[in-house]
Formats: sequence, structure tokens, C-alpha cells
Amino acid sequence: LWHGTTDGRPLKNSREVKASTSWLCEDDGKVPTWRTLAAVRTHCGAIPTRTRIMRGREGDKRCRRGCNERETPNHVVQVCPVTRRARCRRHNSVCMLFETYARKKGWTTLKEPRVTLEDRSLVPDLVVVKD
Repeated sequence: LWHGTTDGRPLKNSREVKASTSWLCEDDGKVPTWRTLAAVRTHCGAIPTRTRIMRGREGDKRCRRGCNERETPNHVVQVCPVTRRARCRRHNSVCMLFETYARKKGWTTLKEPRVTLEDRSLVPDLVVVKD
């Protein structure tokens, strides 16, 4: 039932990919409680955005950062221009983490290579080649 609700819908397929929720059961105590709670809220789409807080009530649901879009978890995490720099830093950190791991394994890495196909060009963030 819960997976059919607004809060549960994003987690509908999480049971099929055990790794996506394993961190919930394998708490080693190293992560502060406040950060774990924030991660759980993010994971289930329960970030206290204006759209969520004002659900069922009249009131301003626009982004409090002033970009005039509805303040939803998707907007805040993936779209809002105010969070763009943090989003890019986080993305680049993840790419660097993968690149470092691959190099330690002895694999060749190519950062943002231009790949030309017949009808278009692609620029993937990282290409890893296992030698």
C-alpha cells in the first residue's frame, strides 16, 4: 500500500536492488544520527519542501530561493539554480571517486572524452577500460 502513496512511490523498486537500502541495516555507528535521518528523508522523498509541508492547504509552494518553481524534492536536488554548484561538486566528487578506484585496480581511465558516432557526439564523464 505504502508504495502506491506519494511518499512511497519513489521506493517501489528498492526491494529489487538490495544494495540501495543495505545502508539502512548496516549502521556501523560512524555516521552521525542527524545525517542518517537526513539520508532516510532524502531516500524516501520526505524532504520538508514547501510542496510537502503545504500538502492539502493553501499557501505559497514556490521555491523559497526565489526561482518561482514549485519547491519539490526533485526541484531542490536536481533543478534549482541555487543548488547547481553543490550539485556539480557532488557529481564531480563521485566521478573522482570512481576514477581513483579504477586507477587503483590498474584500469585505464579517460575523463570526459569526446565520442563521435554517426549522427552525434557524446561526452561521457568517465570511461573506464579494464586492460
